[in-house]
Amino acid sequence: DEIPTPLTLDAYQRRYPRRHAVAVASTRAFLALHRGVLPRARALLDAALGDPGGVRQRLFERSERPGAHALRALLAAAGGEAGLLDRDAAAVLEAEALVPQEALARVALARAVAAERSGDRGALRAILSQDGALLLDASRGRERVLARALMQLVAAGDPSAYRAAAGEDGTDAGLAGWVAQFAPAAAPYVTQRAAALPFQPATAHTSAAAP
Repeated sequence: DEIPTPLTLDAYQRRYPRRHAVAVASTRAFLALHRGVLPRARALLDAALGDPGGVRQRLFERSERPGAHALRALLAAAGGEAGLLDRDAAAVLEAEALVPQEALARVALARAVAAERSGDRGALRAILSQDGALLLDASRGRERVLARALMQLVAAGDPSAYRAAAGEDGTDAGLAGWVAQFAPAAAPYVTQRAAALPFQPATAHTSAAAP
């Protein structure tokens, strides 16, 4: 997908300094997140979502805010902020406007990241079993890589053996480093092999891998 450049966003923001502030901030935050600059993404979203604006502005932003909340939910998961994650997820799921599938997938990914970071492998498996298709269909770019890495982490019956195989397959160091900011345990699964393997959440093999 084509991503607007910062220069394009500057021009857009000059033309619509208030009306589309959340959309512009969300796009800038998306770019920062995918470049691995998480504090910058978080600051942009906090500023945009913290500005209530006027009635006219809120009307324009009604369809834009769920996407911003979904982005911040993923950042909250990476930072271990469970309360903020829950609030942002609720803002997405309870939005009056039609919520894009990408935002719903991002909320599911945030919950999966939070489950993995807390060590709750059972919760992670349940989230991926329920929302795996959504994650693969609607996630973009590196977020989809993160989702696949989490899936392969859960699907691996013997993590140490899988890591050895993954090392032979060649871990993508750049992507693995990005994934590690969200789910360090999933970073070793960012390989060509992991991208090609199907996810089978309901097998006896994956159930036996639960801690």
